[in-house]
Amino acid sequence: MFAVLCLTGCATLGYQEPMAGPRARVRFVTTSNEVTVLRAYDDANCTQNESEWMRLRVGVFLNSSPKTLGMPLWNYHKNSAKEVFVGANKQITAMFFSSETKVTGMMTTYQFCATPFSYSFSENNDYEVKFLWNPRQCQVTISEFVRNGESWSLSEVARFDNKVNESNRGCLEQFKKLRLY
Repeated sequence: MFAVLCLTGCATLGYQEPMAGPRARVRFVTTSNEVTVLRAYDDANCTQNESEWMRLRVGVFLNSSPKTLGMPLWNYHKNSAKEVFVGANKQITAMFFSSETKVTGMMTTYQFCATPFSYSFSENNDYEVKFLWNPRQCQVTISEFVRNGESWSLSEVARFDNKVNESNRGCLEQFKKLRLY
């Protein structure tokens, strides 16, 4: 039932892109085969104005809304990444959430992981924000696209993990919230 709901009844892009002002192009990516949700907040402690930006998954979404802006180095399943314009030159705080269900014989186990991150994207630059799924320590890497002649590469500019600290303690409470995705 849960899988059917997430595969058929979940819009995969709820984020509204800015149409004017300073912007950066950002590709959000997941490496998880399960549904990954990206939620944004108005503060670094994840306590104000939660909004769901998008749902990603390496695999099928029946209600999929792929989104690309033509950024280079695309090597992803169409549902595992989305490219959007993001407001630039201001701190953006968000958190990736994902889970994994494993059935072994008669036992079912559920593993959950979330990683908060905050970053200020520079105007007119391109970035990739990648959620690296691992139930013990999921991570988010932020990389900037770098052009060298005719070729492109990614240069990591920030890395975040799922460890709680003073600046993101409220994010743990958001992670613990009961959600039906």
